[in-house]
Amino acid sequence: MLFFLVFFIELVFMQGISMFFPVGDPDFYALLFIFINILFVLFYLFRINHTIFSALIFMGFLLRVVLMFADYYHWFPILNSGADTERFNRLALKNAYDPGFEIGGYVGFLRIIYTLTDASRLIAQYVNVLFGLGLIIVVYKTLILLDISHKLTQNVLLIVIFLPNLIIFSGILLREAWVEFFVAASVFYFLKWYKNGGYWHQIAVIGCVLAGAYMHSGVIGLLVGYIVAFLSYTPSSGKLSFSGSTIASLIVLGGLLIVFMSYGDLFTKKFADYDFESEEDFLNKVNKSIGGGSDYLTWINTNSVFQGFLFAPLKMFYFLFSPLPTEWRGANDIIGFLIDGALYLYLCVQIFRAKITNQVQERFLKRYLIAALALTTFVFAYGTSNAGTAFRHRAKIVSLIIVTYAISVNFSNKNKNNYIVDDTSTSGFCTDG
Repeated sequence: MLFFLVFFIELVFMQGISMFFPVGDPDFYALLFIFINILFVLFYLFRINHTIFSALIFMGFLLRVVLMFADYYHWFPILNSGADTERFNRLALKNAYDPGFEIGGYVGFLRIIYTLTDASRLIAQYVNVLFGLGLIIVVYKTLILLDISHKLTQNVLLIVIFLPNLIIFSGILLREAWVEFFVAASVFYFLKWYKNGGYWHQIAVIGCVLAGAYMHSGVIGLLVGYIVAFLSYTPSSGKLSFSGSTIASLIVLGGLLIVFMSYGDLFTKKFADYDFESEEDFLNKVNKSIGGGSDYLTWINTNSVFQGFLFAPLKMFYFLFSPLPTEWRGANDIIGFLIDGALYLYLCVQIFRAKITNQVQERFLKRYLIAALALTTFVFAYGTSNAGTAFRHRAKIVSLIIVTYAISVNFSNKNKNNYIVDDTSTSGFCTDG
């Protein structure tokens, strides 16, 4: 969060200077602003005592900065940059300068940035770079919190840093980076609560999920998994029980209910056009009769809600791992599977293969995270019917998948040596950010 505080302080300061010393080049102050901010990021990252980790994270940050410039100056075509990014930019400009035109969500957020920066798209895209960097750091701090082994921490970081979709979404003008960051933050604070308790951690978890849901309602499914943990687990004893912690959880959830009753439409916009009492609406989500492009499961044709729910595991499977070989239509599908779907498949296979029996708390934790993952995947699966959209949506929950993977492998029965914390591994991270 420190990055964003410094970012907005620097932004206000730079805006003041630009008013008194205007220049002809509209990108001059934006480039100066980004350069100064990069120096701050460099200073912050190299406070990490482990050079290899600080170097890896900074490399990931620079990759995202380079891709941002490549997209902004059109150096080369970038996947997922085009119709949606230009639509967001166009609507945000209209939102910023037309008093009678107002849209919330990502466009509303861009309106704030554009108002503060004389409509600098470059700075707006740099905000996503910071969200991408924040995702990496939050995942890293989560691994520290869990005492994950040095080697496994390095492997997980390599995935988060170099996964193509995460790099792309951190550099272009889409809302994905925002959602990815807040989902990762929700996982981090959930683990803080799981280890140390405290209703402030519960509030932070709920706040992060709602922040993510503000941009995309699909991640609201995470709350159900977290709430199950809040109501059934007592961090102080490390056991499943009803206690004072449960009562505190009920109070926090009561506050959440009040928020939802007052502002629920902010976090469930994606469901606004869906009639939950209509069988026809549900069947339309299950059945996809019009194929083409990267659509999958176009052969499904159900005629009842019960049949529709029977297809849930299949739709969830395709959402997580498509484009699967059964749906390959050419080289693009094969490449997409190899650089994205295959990795998710490997991570999920390892999650279910690794058995945790000796570590009771870690076993409970794994189950809670799997429940949150399953519920969120269920929501996304019924709103997604093609591989391109699945790429974008599953990137939003990659932090949850990869943290669950790290827990599964690190504390599995085959890695008993990892039960002992290696004080020389990753404990040197500065956690004041």
